[in-house]
Amino acid sequence: MIGLWLWMARSFYIAVKGAVCAEGFFRCLPEGFWTGIYMVSWLFAAIPLSMLAANALLWCVPPLRRIFEREAEGYPGTDYASTQKSLLRLGMPLLAICAAVAYLSLSRM
Repeated sequence: MIGLWLWMARSFYIAVKGAVCAEGFFRCLPEGFWTGIYMVSWLFAAIPLSMLAANALLWCVPPLRRIFEREAEGYPGTDYASTQKSLLRLGMPLLAICAAVAYLSLSRM
């Protein structure tokens, strides 16, 4: 899961790097408090999204799917659909909040 999270962060970095400037993202942004807030807000936004992606990827492997289904028996709300819905309910507001914080931190730089 950490690998997926790092991959998402790296993909975001590469996308922003090309959009912001040719020299590189970290060299273009000023150093300081608001730059740190900008980066950390996107890292927090990536956590529920990476959990959704990891859950979906692991669900595609049939032996793991059977293990997860057996593990979820007898516990309401722990099946695949419920966990994905819960992660979406957590992730979408968190993404909106983190995007707003990132936007505000960009305006302060």
